[in-house]
Amino acid sequence: MPTGLHNKSLRPKRSLRCDGLLVFKYVYSNSSYLHFLVGRPYGNAIMRNLLKRRSRNLYLNLLKKLHPLFLGLSIYPIKKNISFKELKGCFALLEKKMI
Repeated sequence: MPTGLHNKSLRPKRSLRCDGLLVFKYVYSNSSYLHFLVGRPYGNAIMRNLLKRRSRNLYLNLLKKLHPLFLGLSIYPIKKNISFKELKGCFALLEKKMI
């Protein structure tokens, strides 16, 4: 087995679908990480980067609340033009599921 692939790819991921807006896939891990899959169909670069910036901010706030836990999170948007209010609601739903 290659050294770079040891346990990270073998851990079971859990997923959460949020009101048809986006899908979270998360795993408890040895370190925290955030992964995005936001393709061109979502919108232009400005819209994609806005979603990423907002998600990073909400993710850091989530990590502060779940301090002893390390969380690996992947985000896949389904709907275009997700507002900050909708995104914040999805992260609140994720936080509720984690606690």
